[in-house]
Amino acid sequence: MLEKEDSTKRVQVNIGGRRFTVTTDQDENHVERLATIINDKLETSGIRTFNGVNEAILVALAIANDLVDEKDRFDGLRTRIREQSKQLLERMDMDRFRDIA
Repeated sequence: MLEKEDSTKRVQVNIGGRRFTVTTDQDENHVERLATIINDKLETSGIRTFNGVNEAILVALAIANDLVDEKDRFDGLRTRIREQSKQLLERMDMDRFRDIA
């Protein structure tokens, strides 16, 4: 029987001036990108250093807010695409029957 190879690795990142080691199966660049997002949120929130739970909660709220905004935008786009697709299908169906008349 083949055993699944362990793809976890340890990636070191700097967040809020502190060094963290993350154990992940993600690519190192992906983890570094996440750390950059967190550092950007720290900076835009006016947080200079990452000292503890309060900063983590503020950053988590900011990122959750971005996630909800993007989900709302995605849902709106999906609704628009469905509506436009329905209109196009109705128009195509009508065009097909014009040739008969």
